[in-house]
Amino acid sequence: MFLRAKTIRFWRIIPMCLCLVVPVVLSPSVAQANASKPSQLEEFQAKALLIYNIAKFVLWPEDAYQEQMNDFVIDIVGGNPFGGAFYFIHDKTIQGRMVQVFSELNLDDSPPCQVLYTDSINPSEFARQLPLLQKEHVLTITSNPSLFKAGATVLLSVEEDRLTFRVNLEAARAADLEISGNLLRHAEEVILAEHDGGHWP
Repeated sequence: MFLRAKTIRFWRIIPMCLCLVVPVVLSPSVAQANASKPSQLEEFQAKALLIYNIAKFVLWPEDAYQEQMNDFVIDIVGGNPFGGAFYFIHDKTIQGRMVQVFSELNLDDSPPCQVLYTDSINPSEFARQLPLLQKEHVLTITSNPSLFKAGATVLLSVEEDRLTFRVNLEAARAADLEISGNLLRHAEEVILAEHDGGHWP
């Protein structure tokens, strides 16, 4: 079962494999009537759904979950641009675990998680913490190109009227994360290590 937001004007449908559909415009008449760019609220509602959907196509190793960790945790570090955009996941699961979202966190003291989203931390600080995050099998997601260059696994981008994503597969492998090929084939770009040819497939 896929998740889809209520009408969010201006987004185009980006069909994904199996049950993955990115949040998009559901009403062409609304989109035609309002050609302005989507609001920040609409943008982050779409990004929240995309983060959830991406996570459903990633496989974490068993040791990514601490002994007493029963939930699937998403940490939002360095401010919370989403507001209440994650409202839809209150009863949703990933890999059979209830999803919990924690926000307004610092990178140094964020609770153990499977997904970490950040836009605002310093790239050099992020790069310093990245080996520990990879050791803990954390999927790092950002909308900041500088953080993607610093080693984040997924970059979310708004390009024209589309919400797209890029994947650094080398970073995913460093965190021992297995990303479905069905997801990768819908990415705008997939980056590999140089010895693997640099790009996928």
